[in-house]
Amino acid sequence: MNKNGIIGGIVIIVILVALGVFYTMQHTAPATNNQQVTIRVSYNNFIDSLPFWVAQKNGYFNQSNITVVATAQQDGSLVSQALISGQADVGFPVATADLMVVESKQPGNFKLFLLGTETRNVSNAEALLVRANSSYTSVASLKGKRMGTLAGLIGIVYPQLIVGTAFNSMNMSYVTLPPTGQISALASNQVDAIWTVQPLIALGVASGTAKELPNSTDARSLNQDPIIGYAFSTSFAAQNPQTAKKIVGIINKAINYIRTNPVGAEQILANETGVPFNTIVSGSIGTTLWTDYMLVNQTQNGLNATQLLQAAANRMQAHGYLNGSINVNNMIYKP
Repeated sequence: MNKNGIIGGIVIIVILVALGVFYTMQHTAPATNNQQVTIRVSYNNFIDSLPFWVAQKNGYFNQSNITVVATAQQDGSLVSQALISGQADVGFPVATADLMVVESKQPGNFKLFLLGTETRNVSNAEALLVRANSSYTSVASLKGKRMGTLAGLIGIVYPQLIVGTAFNSMNMSYVTLPPTGQISALASNQVDAIWTVQPLIALGVASGTAKELPNSTDARSLNQDPIIGYAFSTSFAAQNPQTAKKIVGIINKAINYIRTNPVGAEQILANETGVPFNTIVSGSIGTTLWTDYMLVNQTQNGLNATQLLQAAANRMQAHGYLNGSINVNNMIYKP
């Protein structure tokens, strides 16, 4: 898919934004501090839904008088669309690439309260896979080949940025595949490589079908890359300030659980994704390889959330994925 295809997708997104504003105004009501409230959550079955799953499994929402109506999506782009169209109040997670493109066209629709970042040394949350018996040994060896990607902007921007570190990203053809079809498409030689995310990476490797190319994560081109986020719709955060604060605290509690109870978190991850527990603890995903989460009022390695997001937005603009500059500070949740 080329950049003209992205522009066409943006038009659809903007229409959905307008519909979402109307829908949310009609369906969202403020709540008092102790009132039982219901929130609509959109999530997907990738690894970065883990803080949400931990919060659900451990009863953190119930303890805060919050009832969750959760809808699973097949990929991250559908989570973003659910927020845009007003079908969800919170997205767990959303692709920051999607949100930045929407922000560049019609600003003010999202409020990010959590970032998931990747670094060169500690992350394989997304990567390129090739067949286990293939001769491909580097990103550069894929020039002129076929790559299967996921739907949405995240499946366009990140694979092209990765291969762009080795050759012009247009010297490769891209095929959008559903998550459930990526490994089989690779195994049947429909594509030469796939750009995918956890837990599909672990499943592909554990099955003996695939192997991960070295240095094939996007963190290679932007160390400490804020690839995903947890976000409110702006209208939900504005109309439900007490509930929004509670949700931030709940997710922060879940992150602390992940860090201090890795085995328990690994078991929840296995249960929710269908990845065998032994595959997770053996290192195919592994606690130290999870995405590094940070609330937007925190810092990592001397950088705060706004700085990390702005660097990612500037990179997207430089590569032609944004038509103009954006001030990501406007996307940050500020209670």
